[in-house]
Order: sequence, then structure tokens, then C-alpha cells
Amino acid sequence: MSEAVLAQKKIVARRGKRRSTDHPPIYPTSVAQRVNLSGDEWKLYDLIVRRFICTLLPAAKIKIIIATININGELFIANGSNFIEQSWIKFYPYYKHRDVFIPQLKKEQIITVSGKELLDKKTKPPVRYTQGRLVEKMEELGLGTKATRHTIIQNLILRGYVSGNPLQPSEKAIAVVRMLKKHAEKISSPDMTSELEMYMDGIVRGDETKEDVVNRSRKMLSEVMTVLQNEKDEISQEIKKAILA
Repeated sequence: MSEAVLAQKKIVARRGKRRSTDHPPIYPTSVAQRVNLSGDEWKLYDLIVRRFICTLLPAAKIKIIIATININGELFIANGSNFIEQSWIKFYPYYKHRDVFIPQLKKEQIITVSGKELLDKKTKPPVRYTQGRLVEKMEELGLGTKATRHTIIQNLILRGYVSGNPLQPSEKAIAVVRMLKKHAEKISSPDMTSELEMYMDGIVRGDETKEDVVNRSRKMLSEVMTVLQNEKDEISQEIKKAILA
């Protein structure tokens, strides 16, 4: 792997699509010996080292083939792909890609339908979030930072709101969410938290002042707390009833 990096005329590190400023990326700082690490420790170390070195290799190239086939006016799409240059993928077993072969076709070519099958299926409900997928969803919604998202999930587990992996909400968690949606809907959506995160990012960029962000946050949270305080008796009864049901 290191030979492939050093064989390049110019070594250029690749940057991902997202740029994080809350903490630096994880990278290896010394050579570890497998005999000195446990099985899980070695797997984690191997992942970090391979990921780091692969960022110094050229991009892999994959040929994508899309065939649109017209059968009596109905369009069917066939997708195929195969590697042209594997590059870093040869050294990174954690990336899974399977070549899908499609024969060479020409535009307007007549092909023969060798068989057909009519399937009767039903749509499936979405699967539960795993901890890893939930972290990705939090990032999409702008909730927390890379340094805090895992801690947020861990706190939910420790406080009995969720358990297992995939995560399953407890009766207490469902009751709290229903209560918030009814009495303080703003705090139950990701918009409020992502808005606060956006303000704090503005401080880092110099677009916002600390004083303005603190005052704005206080006003926003004060409005929510006023509602919760005024309706606390009703809220507590609703949560208690839901948990005991």
C-alpha cells in the first residue's frame, strides 16, 4: 500500500465532500504491532491506517452503464458498472462494490425478451435506525457536531429513552415526544436545534457576535419554557398516564 503511494510523481491528499472545523480528523501517529493489541483494537487501528493512506492515492474509476429498454411502450432500466481503475479500493476492504455486467449494446438495437415474471409485493415500513445511521441522520439535519453526536445518543440510552441496536424507543420516550409535539412543537423538531447550531457556527466564522447569539437563544428558549411551565401539571399527568398504560 505504501509503495503505491510513493510510486506517484506527486502525492496529493484528498478532501471529503464535507469540511469539519470542530475537531481534526483521526490519523495514525506511530506504527503498532499486532501482538500488542487486542482483536478489536487491531481492527480499529487497521481501519484508521488504511483510510489515512488511501486519501493519498488517486481516485478510483468506475464505468457506469445505463440501458433503457422499450418493451411495448414500457421503459425498463438496466444498470451496470465495472472498475476501470481500482486504485485505493484495492487496499480498502471496507468499501464494498460489486461489478454488474451488462452486455455490449447499441442504440436502437433489437433484443429478445427471454423471460418475464410478475411479482406481487407490498411496500415495507422503514427499518429502525442503527446508532451509526442515526449519527448520519443527525449530521444531515444539522444536529450536534462530530464530537457530540455519539454522546447525545449515549445519554439517550443511559436515561432509558432508547435501547438496543437498531435503536428502539421506550414508552417514556414516546410519551415525552407526544407531549412536546402537543405543547411545545418547536422544541420537538430538529429545526430549533439546527438553528442554534447555525448561530454558533456563525460566531466561529465571524458573522455573528457571542452576545447576539446568546440573547437570541435565550429568547427562543424562554418562549418554550414559558409554555412548559404554564402547562406543567397537564404535561406531567400525560406522561405519567402514558408510561403506566
